[in-house]
Amino acid sequence: MDYRRRAANKAAFLMAYLCTNFAAADHRADHTAMIAAPAAGGFSPREWTVVTLARKDRAPATKPPSRWQRLIHSVFGIPVANPLADERLELLRVAANRLWRGHAGLDGALLLNLIRHGYGVEQIRLLDAFIRRNRMPT
Repeated sequence: MDYRRRAANKAAFLMAYLCTNFAAADHRADHTAMIAAPAAGGFSPREWTVVTLARKDRAPATKPPSRWQRLIHSVFGIPVANPLADERLELLRVAANRLWRGHAGLDGALLLNLIRHGYGVEQIRLLDAFIRRNRMPT
């Protein structure tokens, strides 16, 4: 079973790389156009990597884990999702994760934080459209 998890992790990493690789040919021209053009309301390759990797993350916590939670995680070997070093990218990861998990939308506080950190309304719409198009139906 462990080999399946490792293969899935490698596949997720490869897909994230291909999504940011400009030379990667995708059968949808609009998808590659979104990735190749970070200007004019798009995302940079690093931001697309964060969006793609957020698909496999557990729900990121909005506050750091307590001592009790850290103990439970260490005793049972539950991996903890560490926040990204860049606050702007961490905020994008939280927003993308919420959308990947099928939330109807982003709440007002998260939208306001995204805008405060420099993301435009067009980028937020692009993120929502990209995830809705690529999310598997549940």
